[in-house]
Amino acid sequence: MRVQSKLRKEFRKFKNEEFYTDSDVKFWLLPFNFRRLDSGKELLINFLGEFLITPKGTINLILKKNKTLFKDKESLYFDLISNNFIHESEQIKNLEVLANRYRTKKSNALNFASLHIFVITLRCEHTCQYCQVSRVSENKLKYDFENQNLEKAMNLMLSSPEKNITMEFQGGEALLAFDRIKEAIGYVQKRNKNLGKNISFVICTNLAPINEEILLFCKENDVLISSSLDGPKEIHNQNRKKKDRNSYELADKGIKLTKKILGNDGISSLMTTTKLSLEYPIEIINEYRSQGYNSIFLRPISPYGFAKFNKNSDYLTDDFLKFYTKGLNYIIDINKQGEFFREIYTSIILKKIFTSFSENYVDLMSPSGLINSVIVYDYNGDVFVSDEARMLAQMKDFKFKLGTVNNTWEEILKNDVISEISNSGVNDFVAGCDSCAYNIYCGSDPVHNHATQGDIYGFRPTSSFCKRNMGVLDIIFNKIDNDPETLNIFINWIKNG
Repeated sequence: MRVQSKLRKEFRKFKNEEFYTDSDVKFWLLPFNFRRLDSGKELLINFLGEFLITPKGTINLILKKNKTLFKDKESLYFDLISNNFIHESEQIKNLEVLANRYRTKKSNALNFASLHIFVITLRCEHTCQYCQVSRVSENKLKYDFENQNLEKAMNLMLSSPEKNITMEFQGGEALLAFDRIKEAIGYVQKRNKNLGKNISFVICTNLAPINEEILLFCKENDVLISSSLDGPKEIHNQNRKKKDRNSYELADKGIKLTKKILGNDGISSLMTTTKLSLEYPIEIINEYRSQGYNSIFLRPISPYGFAKFNKNSDYLTDDFLKFYTKGLNYIIDINKQGEFFREIYTSIILKKIFTSFSENYVDLMSPSGLINSVIVYDYNGDVFVSDEARMLAQMKDFKFKLGTVNNTWEEILKNDVISEISNSGVNDFVAGCDSCAYNIYCGSDPVHNHATQGDIYGFRPTSSFCKRNMGVLDIIFNKIDNDPETLNIFINWIKNG
């Protein structure tokens, strides 16, 4: 019994440090995550966004931390070192360089909103089935942005610390309040003479009310037009309903007139994928080509506001991924035949994959682009973290309302929801995101999480946001793995997009 007691005491003692040290360790690990591709190869992605597609079994080799095991794989070993997955010294010699590169990836955290969206009116002459916000008929002028509140909103925008600002007018149908837009642009231009900010103007419109007078004003004041185009006539008219069923004809006429006066770069178009759209990715893409565009954004519908209750908006993420895959394959084939045409969402992700920088796209920002990228002023003077947050407010959910135009920035930024977004909007620390291989390329969307799952952090296994982005990234990386010609096309999109 005494012997057993003595043995128990001996086993309970901590060993010397040398006992826990692997004498065969020849290198150390830097932070990275991994994922298996369809080919069976292993995709490694580190904290800087650098990636390697490696043979099956590479992860197991790395985890053994033994350089001698790479004796017949020297090229792979040096790739791991040069791409910052492992290092040969306990002290990281280039730590400051790596820190600077990581800082560049996360540089949006240091910004304030550069996009300021003004909901200039709720009036609209369309009754689009998938519309996410309440809209009112053309004659209800009380739903225009009141002049006094509009001036306060513009002063708030101009007092922000950002030097480069985009002022975007939305609706309803923004052009139904064109006189108010003209007054707003004139006011901002006059005040900016003493401020010296770089301000660009955008009007979002369905193009139905557009005319030569409006476009000449836009040309004189460098105003860009962002329009809606859901595809060919049958799809566009079904998605974007109008009393005379001539929505497509008006959009087509408006695009041509705008290009004539503002030039090809003076207008862009955006489509929304409805249940009807899912069967026609090729036809939709060809419509954009016939209109003279060299890109398209295959954009899913947003699950906010009134769109949640419309059957035309009700489809599964898997259905969208099939639509996206078919569309992307067709676009790649177009490029292989010598025509430059790109898919914009893919291009945004490719820029995050292949460069040290990322585009100012809110959905794929971490820390979240809410506040850091966008602010929204509603027609009644309410201020929101995003347009999606405004849509929630239409359903009496004011979770993401920051205040009103009567508040100062100091008062607005004291709102408790800011700290909630700060905590939940960094995917490096969110459960399920922290261990995801695609973490550095993705973003965090607290508004989407709250709207779809009732929780600002969200739950990855049932998140449509997560499933969609992981699905898109799987598609992209499997193409990079399998098709060198497609890889060259992707790189060309980054260079020339």
